[in-house]
Amino acid sequence: MNADDTYPEWIGVFLMKEVKQMKYLLRIIVDELDEAYNGQNLAHLLLKFLWRNHVPGVTLRKGKMSLDGHAELHEQVAEDEPFNNLPLIFEAIIDDEVLDRIMPLILRMIPNGQVSLTFEEETIVPTEHYDIKIFTKADNKWFRKDHYEDILDLFQQHQVTWATVTEGVAGYGADHVIHRQEKFHFAHSLPIVIEGIVSGATLPDLLKAIQPLLQDGVVFTTKVDVRENTTGGNVNG
Repeated sequence: MNADDTYPEWIGVFLMKEVKQMKYLLRIIVDELDEAYNGQNLAHLLLKFLWRNHVPGVTLRKGKMSLDGHAELHEQVAEDEPFNNLPLIFEAIIDDEVLDRIMPLILRMIPNGQVSLTFEEETIVPTEHYDIKIFTKADNKWFRKDHYEDILDLFQQHQVTWATVTEGVAGYGADHVIHRQEKFHFAHSLPIVIEGIVSGATLPDLLKAIQPLLQDGVVFTTKVDVRENTTGGNVNG
């Protein structure tokens, strides 16, 4: 028997399917008035592009102040919000297959902006610290607006400090339905991002506590270097 005959051809296919896909946090920042090369609004074009290319979920948030690519300051001063030209932050969790498919096209689409990738940690080290981000929506059974305090209580039980809950202005989840914030109406399905820093020793228990409660959303963790975590004069981490 030749070496090439040792394993049937289907074994290679099976092993390829078993390879775990790396996960990334894709983050794109553009100004809300920026235009693409074809003259269309860049933010609208990006959201449609990600949706059409089956990126599983996208959260879009708006900043209150920024420095753009030319280090020029943008801040909220005009009553008519679009004229402030504030930053829009796109975030999505993607795998290798989606990354390889969309990244070259994204880079060609954006004449002015920032695109970055953060790797998800596969191995949790108890002595390290991790940023945990939960992407969900406002009408999630557990994460609805009147339960935000319960969310933070769960984080508090697992020693997560300086946790934040922020709301997006547009996005979509597993249902692939795009939700946007309207000027005079509250959209109950707007995206929500809950984020905090947790120690590696506590993270596994926190992830187990979150898993059965997260009906519609995704959790992403990545290692961070905590230089200061001040709590009433004490510095931890």
